[in-house]
Amino acid sequence: MSNPGQGADGPTPTLLLRLLPGVMPQGGAAEGYLRFTGPLRDITWRPPAGVAHAFDALSAGVVLMAQGDTPILPASLGPSGLALALLRAGQAELRVRLGSGQEARLLSTRPGPGWRVAPAQGEPWRLAADAALEPYGGAAGGAVLGAAGTTVHAELPAGPWLGALFAPWPAEAAGPLECALRWAGLAEPARAAPPAWVASGWTAAEWRFHRLTTDRGPPGQETPETTQLELPAALPSGHGIPLPPELPETPLSQLLVQRRSERHHGAVPLPLATLAALLHRCLRDLGPLSAETPALRHRPYPSAGARQALDWFVAAGDVAGLEAGLYRYAPAAHAFEPVGAEGPPQGLMAEAAAAWGAPEAPPQALVMATCRMGRLTPRYAGLAYRLALIEAGCALQTLSLAAAEAGVAACILGSGSASRFAAYSGLAAEAAAPIAWLAVGSSAAGSDSIAQ
Repeated sequence: MSNPGQGADGPTPTLLLRLLPGVMPQGGAAEGYLRFTGPLRDITWRPPAGVAHAFDALSAGVVLMAQGDTPILPASLGPSGLALALLRAGQAELRVRLGSGQEARLLSTRPGPGWRVAPAQGEPWRLAADAALEPYGGAAGGAVLGAAGTTVHAELPAGPWLGALFAPWPAEAAGPLECALRWAGLAEPARAAPPAWVASGWTAAEWRFHRLTTDRGPPGQETPETTQLELPAALPSGHGIPLPPELPETPLSQLLVQRRSERHHGAVPLPLATLAALLHRCLRDLGPLSAETPALRHRPYPSAGARQALDWFVAAGDVAGLEAGLYRYAPAAHAFEPVGAEGPPQGLMAEAAAAWGAPEAPPQALVMATCRMGRLTPRYAGLAYRLALIEAGCALQTLSLAAAEAGVAACILGSGSASRFAAYSGLAAEAAAPIAWLAVGSSAAGSDSIAQ
C-alpha cells in the first residue's frame, strides 16, 4: 500500500497539518510564542532554535509535514511535538493529498485515546483489528474509517487505496497516509494470529462497541442547553383508556419511590459488614437451575439462560475492616479474593469520582461487573453483548434498591475505563470486560442498617 495515489505519472502524496476553523493563533515571531485557543484545551508554544520559520506557516493555518516518505518538520514541531499537541487538543486535522487532487482527512471530534507517536519499526503494519470502514455515496463518495481504540476517524475519498488498506504494508515503505493512520491509532503492527477477543466469544461489532463506550472518559458538563429537554406530549383530554387505581402501598412500592442516586457519602468509612451484606443479598449464588444442569445457576437477578455471564469485583477505598485494593467477589463462597496490584486503587476511584461529578470526593467502594462473552455466545450468538448489558442493568437496579432499603449511599455510573481496569487487575480486557459500575458509601444521613 506504499504511497497510495502515486501512479507512474501521479503526484507524490503530501501530508499537511491544518488548523480547524475557529482556531486563531495569537502571538508570533516578535513575541516568541504562539497561543492556540480551541474547543478542548489551549496550547502555548515557544519554538526552539531552528524552527522559527514555522511561525508564518502556523499563522496561515497550514503546515507541510511530509512529502512522499520524506518528513519535512523537525521533531520539536512534527509528530512528536507541536503537531501532536494540536491534534490531541482538537485544534487541527491531518490532510493527505492523494492523486487527482483528492484528500484524506483525519481528525478527532472529542477528547480520548487517539493521536500518539508510533515510530515505524521493522515489522509490517495493517489496519487495527477492530477498525470499521463505512462507505458512503457512489463513485464520487468515499468511506469513513474508525476503530474502537481511538477517538480519531479518517474520511477517505473513493479510490484504489481503499482496497489496499486491508493488506499489510512494510514499515520502511510507509508513505504519508500510512503514517497518518498509525499516528491516529487506526493501524497496528500486523498480527500473526487473530486477536484474543475472537477466542473470547466477541463479534467484531460487539467488541468495537464495548471499546468505544468504556474508554471515552466522563460525560461533559451540564449547560442550560443540555438541560432543556423536550417533555413527552401530554395525552389530549378525552383520549386514552382509564386504568384501575393503584394498589395499596407495599414495602417494595415505597422502596421504588425512595430510591435515589446518592453522589455523596458519610464522613465515616463504609463498614465491611454493610458492604458484605449488600453483596450477599443481591449477588449470592442460589444453587443450580437443576440437577441435570449444574453449570446454570440462580442468583437474585435475572440472567439470560441462567448462564451468569457476569463476574463481580469491588475496588475498596475507605472500607472499615478491609485493606484498600481490588477484590473479586466469589458468590458461592461469599468471600473476597485479592486481584491485581497491591495498594489503593486510586486510578479507578479517581475515575469514578469524575464520572459522578465530584472529582474531590471519590466513593468509598466501587462495585464493578465484568462479562464473559464465552458463556453467552454459544447459545446467543449475535445477542450476547445485548443480553450481558440487560443482565448488568437488572443487577444494578437490584443493588440500588437494596442500598436504598439499608440507607447506603449508592450511584450507578455511566462511564468507566476498560483499559484502566485491565491494567490494574492484570486480567485480559477481552476475558474480563467491565460493563457496569456502582459507587457505594456510608449513609450521609445516618447509620447504615443493612448489617444490623
